[in-house]
Amino acid sequence: IYSAQIPINQITLLKARAYQTNWLPSSISAVTYNMISSPVSIAPNGGTYDAIQSVTLSTVTESATISYTLDGSDPIPGVSPFYNPLNPILVDHNLTLKAIASRANWYSSTITSATFVIDIPLPTVAIPQILPASGVYNQAQTVTMSTSTLDATIRYTSDGSDPSLSNGTTYMGSFVVADNVLIKARAFKDGYNPSLITSAQYIIVIPIETVATPDFAPA
Repeated sequence: IYSAQIPINQITLLKARAYQTNWLPSSISAVTYNMISSPVSIAPNGGTYDAIQSVTLSTVTESATISYTLDGSDPIPGVSPFYNPLNPILVDHNLTLKAIASRANWYSSTITSATFVIDIPLPTVAIPQILPASGVYNQAQTVTMSTSTLDATIRYTSDGSDPSLSNGTTYMGSFVVADNVLIKARAFKDGYNPSLITSAQYIIVIPIETVATPDFAPA
């Protein structure tokens, strides 16, 4: 017998009929209450990012579970992975995330999707250091090169052209410069952007010695 509001918390077909003493019963009224889970919210939403993203999923439907996929396919409640709110989804590469909310005796939500483009800039190799510095010297110089980027390869030229992986010489150790020369150097490493080009200009001016004046004896 109806006496107060009837709480509805699942898909329900409700039927009602009225009675009164010495009256024929009323016709039966029926209504179906369809409970539908709210769509999943994805944060941050899809887009292009320059860093790994920690993605969280949520729905305002209490007691609902969220299923998701990362390969662009449609998630299936009870089949696709369940989302754990304590473990955000780490997105470190390009992908499409799809999610759906479901609850027992409720209709599942519509599918929410977000496409992530992860474009993390490559690090750059540190600029090589050339020693000694550019200058005018009165004797041959021993040239050394180094870079603070571990395991980087230094390529250099002595003809004024820009060094590259296909142009120049790989630095293997110190070398001697005895003539005027412009040294250019650049460092490379797999998975890195090449360094900027650095250079050193050497002018070698070796004094010409003068022969000693002859002496006469006896004077």
